[in-house]
Amino acid sequence: EGVQRLIKNDFRLTESKACNEAREEYRSTLDTVHHYLKENYLITGNKMDMISKAKLEEDYIKWCSANTLTAVSKRNIKDRMGKNGCPVTKYQGNYYYRYLKEKEEGFKSITEKKDYTSEQMKTIFG
Repeated sequence: EGVQRLIKNDFRLTESKACNEAREEYRSTLDTVHHYLKENYLITGNKMDMISKAKLEEDYIKWCSANTLTAVSKRNIKDRMGKNGCPVTKYQGNYYYRYLKEKEEGFKSITEKKDYTSEQMKTIFG
């Protein structure tokens, strides 16, 4: 039966619900970066929503300490953030994680001090 389904799907494996649930349980309980993100940020999908890389990493390490959890290395934070859909981007000489908004305090735009036209924003962010 499984072989027939595989042939019917052009040899593409489908994701199982049980596998997805197990992965989410792992990420929620053992992946401290994922757990920190879920608790403190909204992943918006909007590339204009950014959080300072240095601030997020510093806050993550403090959060782990306050919750008696072991923080991963900064390199590992960056990798895991990317896997969570929040890649690092460089803007005006500083690094930011994209697609994020803070849940509690709200988002502080990195462009607050200047008024850009929508055309300038497209040039800056692609």
